[in-house]
Amino acid sequence: MIPMLLSVKDEATKTELLPGAVTKYTIMTQTNTTTRIFAGVISLGLTELMTHYTESYRYFYGNEYLGDSENQVAVAANKKALEFCSLGEFEQAEKLFNAAYRTCANGYSDELNFKNSRDATTIAVEGQNLLNNGKFSETQAKFQKAYNLSDVSELYAKFSSYKNVVQIKAEKFAAKK
Repeated sequence: MIPMLLSVKDEATKTELLPGAVTKYTIMTQTNTTTRIFAGVISLGLTELMTHYTESYRYFYGNEYLGDSENQVAVAANKKALEFCSLGEFEQAEKLFNAAYRTCANGYSDELNFKNSRDATTIAVEGQNLLNNGKFSETQAKFQKAYNLSDVSELYAKFSSYKNVVQIKAEKFAAKK
């Protein structure tokens, strides 16, 4: 009878927007006060030795679930950012790298990689904007800078290929003149 009484729970949620645009949902569960008192009387107070309050967390980026802990979220956001980079969608990748960097626990082993990836994709976004404006030499310099800053092999390869494509476009443009 006591376990059944203690299974009556009250639940509340709290939403918090974290730096990096990650939303943290905290789910707080607590044994119902009335049933807790009643169970305490029946068990001569022994139920007070039990845990009556728990918190669990869910992290989301937009509508996408990323995990239950900050570092799990950082790894998932980083993985998603790498996918966007492989598609050449550096603006979205930059946002996700920022989420990874800003969400991971201070001192996390990949914290510096997340930061460098974010900074490198910020530069790559600038490079894409320059490319769209036909500024090939500046674009090459930006992708070289992004390449140099990156610590991740997938980013090295992507930035290097963009730099090479821009170089070919610059040579073709110069040949037309």
